[in-house]
Amino acid sequence: MKKLIFLLFLLLPILAFSSYRFDKMRCQGQLVEAGTSIEEVKQLCGEPIFEKTDENPFRTFVYMTYKAEGASSRYYLLFRNGYLEVCGLKGYNTGENIWENPLNQN
Repeated sequence: MKKLIFLLFLLLPILAFSSYRFDKMRCQGQLVEAGTSIEEVKQLCGEPIFEKTDENPFRTFVYMTYKAEGASSRYYLLFRNGYLEVCGLKGYNTGENIWENPLNQN
C-alpha cells in the first residue's frame, strides 16, 4: 500500500504537467491542439485580433492573439513554420496583444 501511495505521489505531478505551457483553446466546440496548422486555426476561430510574422531563411514564427471568453482574457498562439507550437492564456488586464517568444524562456 505504501508503494502504491508513493507511486501516485510520484506520477501524478508528471501526468498533471505533461502538456506544460499549453493552455487549451476551443473554437466552434473543437479543441485547438499543438500541431494544428495556421489555416485550420483561422478556419475554426476566425481572424485573430493581432497577427505578426517573424521570418528568416531558417524558420518562421507567427504570433496570433485571440480574445478568450473572459472579459479581458486573451489566448496567445505561437506557430513555428506554419504549425501551432504554444498556446497561452493570460487573464485580467494583460494589456499587450503579443508576448515574448515563450520558447526562449527557461
